[in-house]
Amino acid sequence: MAPFGATEPGISSVELLLPLAMTLVEDGLLDLPTLLARLSSGPADALRLPAGKLSAGSPADIVLFDPAASTLAGETWLSKGENCPFIGHCLPGSVRYTLVDGRISYSR
Repeated sequence: MAPFGATEPGISSVELLLPLAMTLVEDGLLDLPTLLARLSSGPADALRLPAGKLSAGSPADIVLFDPAASTLAGETWLSKGENCPFIGHCLPGSVRYTLVDGRISYSR
């Protein structure tokens, strides 16, 4: 792995979005419902996409996670990127399943 400062711009972190965001809940800066809205309906609304909500006739794009579990950053990367300043950090929350249009696309 190259030194972080010598790498191309960007980091492997999409897999850590929820655990990193959960630190805001853990630190008392956000409550869980607000965090989930900001990660789901908030971006969809900003982009004017018919997504980010569960409703009849809409695609079932869902992430199921365990807020009581933890994630060790870098332990089970699916990303091909290897540079991330959070590798080795234990973060709150763990994604268990991702469903896209009602079909499981990721499970742990």
